[in-house]
Amino acid sequence: MPSLTNTLIAGLLTLGSACARADIYVIVNKSSPVHSLKQQEVQDLYMGHTHSFSNGDYALCFDLPRDGVAYAAFYRTLTGMSAAQLGSYWARLMFTGQTLPPQHLPSEDEMLAVVGRNPSAIGYLSRQPTDQNVRVVLVLKTPD
Repeated sequence: MPSLTNTLIAGLLTLGSACARADIYVIVNKSSPVHSLKQQEVQDLYMGHTHSFSNGDYALCFDLPRDGVAYAAFYRTLTGMSAAQLGSYWARLMFTGQTLPPQHLPSEDEMLAVVGRNPSAIGYLSRQPTDQNVRVVLVLKTPD
């Protein structure tokens, strides 16, 4: 049954490529007046260029663990930088006393909990949230 085998292989390859792509969901608290953000706005917040949303409200940025897949995918998609490049970037900024990096949280569950409790918080997840205490303001499409 070569045609069945070929169909099965093609289906598995399609499934594999769909699983390899994992969008990143940028989230804020449901009570935040921010309803959407552009990629450049999120980049400015997470790279320390600004500390407030476009409406002037203070933004408290949270990160996932540095050694995690979601962390690497978020920054690679957002800035084009690898985790190592990002580490060097923040080391320079902290050494000069310009700013501090976002605070790291231990897991995506903790990210949901912290952003869900804090109206000024912004974070990201590797899965679409179902928690009613947060709102997605940007979906970053990771490369295939």
